[in-house]
Amino acid sequence: MKVTNIIRKKGRRYIACKEIAARERAFDKRVRELALKDRKFARKDDVELTEEQKRAIDEFWKKYEFAYVPNYDTFKAYMNRTGKFDPRYIPHGLRSQYLEYYMTNPSYRTAFQNKAYLAKIYGNITQPVTVIRKIEGIYYDAEYNKIARKKAIAICLERLKTKEIVIKPSGRSGGAGVVFLSEATEERLREEFKKIPGVLMVQEALTQHPFMQQLNPTTVNTVRVTTYLRKSQVVLLAAVVKVGSSGVRVDNYKHGGCILGIKEDGHSLPYALNVEMERVTTLPSGVDVSEGVDIPSFDKVVELAKKAHLQTPKMKLISWDIAIREDGQPVLIEANYGGAI
Repeated sequence: MKVTNIIRKKGRRYIACKEIAARERAFDKRVRELALKDRKFARKDDVELTEEQKRAIDEFWKKYEFAYVPNYDTFKAYMNRTGKFDPRYIPHGLRSQYLEYYMTNPSYRTAFQNKAYLAKIYGNITQPVTVIRKIEGIYYDAEYNKIARKKAIAICLERLKTKEIVIKPSGRSGGAGVVFLSEATEERLREEFKKIPGVLMVQEALTQHPFMQQLNPTTVNTVRVTTYLRKSQVVLLAAVVKVGSSGVRVDNYKHGGCILGIKEDGHSLPYALNVEMERVTTLPSGVDVSEGVDIPSFDKVVELAKKAHLQTPKMKLISWDIAIREDGQPVLIEANYGGAI
């Protein structure tokens, strides 16, 4: 009996070890597959890495080889897009599978990501004026008082007399499902609300700062700021302006816009990246950025992001979409937990 129990225990241990090994192999495969996404930043005419640069990459990542073996193509693409070589670039696979999991608590992420609750989570942070919201099919006014759909439509129609409104679904990326309305009928609003059965927000459309308007007149061109909470200090990691394409209402660059990098002093890089990952010095709107441009109120934008981040310390890495109002005040549009830097 004793021998049988020993064999049984060893058998269970063997099966457990096999399962762990299988999970590790699946995880490593996922990291490798996601690392291939870095190829979207590459171009055929990219400058090759030197042997010295390759050695620098190997030397830096040697201490982490238990988790990641570097792919030179990633560092080559990043160097060519940014104009700067750095062996510390973090590949997509590593960021999404390691950093995002530990820096954006999954237990909180889903709830925090819901656009309808942004006003509650960041209550003392300036946000667009809310008209109505819908959560799980239930309609609420701007103060979260439950109202009937008919009342929600009436509130929107009244607001449309003086303001343009924007309908935003929650849980979608790339500006999908966002609708701007400067006029509407009761029937039109009913149809739009029906298209989004779960969670939606209706807000007043923003009037942005004249300089930001100049970058592309048809979109609210937001600043994407990425912050990291290191113990009790919020650190700025990166900042870019998302410039929309002519005639498009959303600023996501996948719709033909550009990304304009910003330095810590608020002055931009002397080029932007278009959707083809080409460096361009003239935006689709015709604005020349070859000598860089100063982003208005950038210090206030960073201050807002840092203040907001301290209200959700469970999330260590957050990317913020912040608009700059016509009076120069920053306005929080969206928080992306583990979002693209």
